[in-house]
Amino acid sequence: MGPGELEIIIDQRRKVTVLVADDQEANRLVLKEMLDRAGFSVVEAAAGIPEPNPEYALCLVRAPIEMRDWLAERNGRSSTAWRMRIGIHSGEAVAGVDGEI
Repeated sequence: MGPGELEIIIDQRRKVTVLVADDQEANRLVLKEMLDRAGFSVVEAAAGIPEPNPEYALCLVRAPIEMRDWLAERNGRSSTAWRMRIGIHSGEAVAGVDGEI
């Protein structure tokens, strides 16, 4: 994503909700703050809580697949189609707002 693309999304005045799922609270906080500043609505989810789950990565992949399937079924019944994008990342990430890092 180029620096202008985020501005285009914000300028369209669409309310976009982003699900941030991570077992590390610090990671969720960084992403939430960055996305809040950019005008997105953020929903957080934690994996591996309260008990660690060795299959948490599979659970994190299954969740958006189930969401996608539900959305396809819902859109088939409705005259107004909702859209969703899915992004999954594993491993370390560094995020920030331009000019603030």
